[in-house]
Amino acid sequence: MQCLSQILHNYKKVAVAYSGGLDSTTLLTLGQKVLEKNVVALMGVAPIFSVQEQVEGERFCLEHGIEIVKVFFEPMQIPEFVANGENRCYYCKKALFSLLQEKAKDLGAILVDGTNLDDDGDFRPGRKAAEELGVASPFYAAGMGKDDIRKLARDLQLSLWDKPSMACLASRILKGTEIKADVLQRIDKAEEAIRNLGYKQIRCRVMGNAKFIIENESGEFSTENKEKIRDILIANFLSVKQTEYAKYTTGAMNLR
Repeated sequence: MQCLSQILHNYKKVAVAYSGGLDSTTLLTLGQKVLEKNVVALMGVAPIFSVQEQVEGERFCLEHGIEIVKVFFEPMQIPEFVANGENRCYYCKKALFSLLQEKAKDLGAILVDGTNLDDDGDFRPGRKAAEELGVASPFYAAGMGKDDIRKLARDLQLSLWDKPSMACLASRILKGTEIKADVLQRIDKAEEAIRNLGYKQIRCRVMGNAKFIIENESGEFSTENKEKIRDILIANFLSVKQTEYAKYTTGAMNLR
């Protein structure tokens, strides 16, 4: 924590690219501890983000007296994002972080994100975009991985220290399949309903031709819940021809 605290102290004022997830919330909390009022949360608002996670993130900032600024973002206007090719994430992050960077400069702050050492182990073109824009990554600079962040979150007494990761909703859609705003909204609603069946981690993968892959932390689903999940999928997507179940693994869609 001492190394990370010194890094943040050297920035004098930071604007955290804030999603409401574990990494950015932990960074925001320590930032407030080190810099007091010289920390602000910049929350991108777009259909690619879970509504529930954003609501929880906004509530966290209000409860802890942290300034939050919403930056509205329209990825559906980016052709390369909509086309959903290999570098979809690069174009999306480049556009989003450009907006956040501009807002951070207006606030006289350094834009920072929650990138950490574990991000080296996956295909993340969005990270390249952040690096090109000069976004600082304090966790990475401090040599911290995901387990270190969870430990820090526990030390800071954050109740979300064991919160599962929540990637952007576009990551649920098979590469090469055009992304549509209404499909992102359907995925968000379906995942929230499935999580309410008692799961911590849920992914609703949309594979095309009315095929879905539902993943949770263990890969195990009861027969009763499988029936409920099918009803949830039908309610949100209308046509469901095939449903498979699997264990959640980071970057799974990169292998499909």
